[in-house]
Amino acid sequence: MNPKQKAIEFSTREVITATSNTTVRELIGLMVENEIRRVPIVSERSGKMVGIVISRNLIDYLGGGPRANLWMEGMRGDFARALSLPVQNLMSTHVISAPSTATLWEVLGILMKTGVGGLPLTNKEGKVEGILSERDLVSLVPEKTGVPVEYHMSRHVVTADPGMSLRELCERMVSFGIRRVPVLRGGELCGIVTTMDILRVFNSEKIYALILQGRADDVFRTEVRNFMSRSTLTVNDGADLGEAAKLMRERGISGLPVLRKGRVAGIITEHDLLEWLFYTLYPKLPKRK
Repeated sequence: MNPKQKAIEFSTREVITATSNTTVRELIGLMVENEIRRVPIVSERSGKMVGIVISRNLIDYLGGGPRANLWMEGMRGDFARALSLPVQNLMSTHVISAPSTATLWEVLGILMKTGVGGLPLTNKEGKVEGILSERDLVSLVPEKTGVPVEYHMSRHVVTADPGMSLRELCERMVSFGIRRVPVLRGGELCGIVTTMDILRVFNSEKIYALILQGRADDVFRTEVRNFMSRSTLTVNDGADLGEAAKLMRERGISGLPVLRKGRVAGIITEHDLLEWLFYTLYPKLPKRK
């Protein structure tokens, strides 16, 4: 790998975008259908990027955090109306991005410094030419690193139980700033739930019909067991970082629960892998706190 290579060479060039007039429900559909967690918002007139929405913004708005006050209080809890609002009401207008001429080294530095999961790459006119995500870069991690997963996993794991409600889960994700939660039953791993699993719930025609009937509260009482992923890929704490990277690449996932003697001991994510890669290439750099 040459850190001076252009980052855009590793990026996704066919970028799914939306406009500020796209509705929240339409945006949820875009994310689910294309299996993406971030969508740049562009001007209908100029095509320039004016904002971005990531999956956690939506979880916040749907009921997990302060963005939900827009419809809980401002619309008296009218959730159907909340889904029909344009995304300009919840998009982030301060977008962390990089020029399309940036090097891989420069973009890796931005990812490490800010902790974001992906960067739009824009040209001089402010139009998006690509998106470089952590997933695009995991392929740079070699299959053999000589470093066990336990050295770089996150040991503080936020978990859920199968009986937790959808609302409680949304609040937990927003509170901790996470997008994946292992589900434990009696201390044993029985599933995992991600922001994308939650968006699939709200993208369901059956669920939308309940919302139109004014039964949003019933939807938010839905238990995690009803929408979690049960076939959960894991990795052992002694496995090589390269093995975790290979699993993520092949299965298109962004994180793995880490097991020690059959119990969840941590979680390893794409960001953890890239942090290892970055500071292995440049060991003298101070690590992000």
